[in-house]
Amino acid sequence: MNPLRDAAIWAVELLPTSAPEWLVGTTVFVALVAALAAITIPPCLLIGYWISRRSR
Repeated sequence: MNPLRDAAIWAVELLPTSAPEWLVGTTVFVALVAALAAITIPPCLLIGYWISRRSR
C-alpha cells in the first residue's frame, strides 16, 4: 500500500479518457504533492509541538 501511487492512480481515474496529456500530468503532479504533504505535515506539527512543550 503506497499512498503516493494510490493518489496518482485515483487522480488519473477521475479524468475522462480524452483528457489532454498536459492535464493528466498536471493532475498527477498535484495529487502527488497533496499526498506528500498529507504524509509529512502531521509528523512535523507533532514534533514542533513536542519541542515547544519541552522548551517551557
